[in-house]
Amino acid sequence: MKQPPGEMVAQEPGRQVRKLQLGSGGRCVYFKCEREPHPFKQLRVLLRLGLPRTAAGREAMLARRLTAVGIPVAPVLAFGERRVMGVPVEGYIITEAIDGPDMTHALAEYDPMARRRVWQAAGRLIGRLHAQGFFQVVRTKDLIISDRDGNGPRQPWRRGELVMIDREATGPWAKVFTRGRCLWSLARARGKHERSGLKLSTREMAEFLRGYRETIHPRWQVTTRELIEGMTPYLRRIYRHRRYRDLPGHPGNATG
Repeated sequence: MKQPPGEMVAQEPGRQVRKLQLGSGGRCVYFKCEREPHPFKQLRVLLRLGLPRTAAGREAMLARRLTAVGIPVAPVLAFGERRVMGVPVEGYIITEAIDGPDMTHALAEYDPMARRRVWQAAGRLIGRLHAQGFFQVVRTKDLIISDRDGNGPRQPWRRGELVMIDREATGPWAKVFTRGRCLWSLARARGKHERSGLKLSTREMAEFLRGYRETIHPRWQVTTRELIEGMTPYLRRIYRHRRYRDLPGHPGNATG
């Protein structure tokens, strides 16, 4: 059987991501193909006269809305869906590859001072998202530290700025701004970081929240202490979940 073109960079049941090089100029794109895991849910949406979308379709919609409010995201070049009787069963999306290391690898290689600068930049990005009503969880592996300035209105970033390359697109639209949504999103992100083995030092967490406060300030004049105290009950809910019980240092795993 002939293999699809490009380098496989991620694969799991029902989902593939490939990196393809276009011509000899060094330009690369990512091609993501994903089967719809719950077609019957999509059918219910259709029966209620809604327009069901695949994950790829929702991600493209979210990228367009984030770009419209100035959030740096990898440009979507194309997306499409395969439907059966009006129900989407498979979707694909093609995005521009962004030159630069992802935040996870950068944190593993940078010195402590550079790590703190990166965390502060991540905090500023999350604050901008929340201020615009987008509360999706952003993971470090979803962020690229761009090696070059953006090129054109679809790439409004500067060299060294964090650019989103993957997006949690369950709800691809802005929501009403509330403090609770901010705190729940921050707590979920921290839980995902710790579950993947990434633990912030006290100073890194302080820099992250400092950056967050810079950009959330127009919507919410909050102190670092208020953020930490507000996140605590949400973190307790997260840590009670069985997926976090084996993580050292968590309340549910304390001994003695």
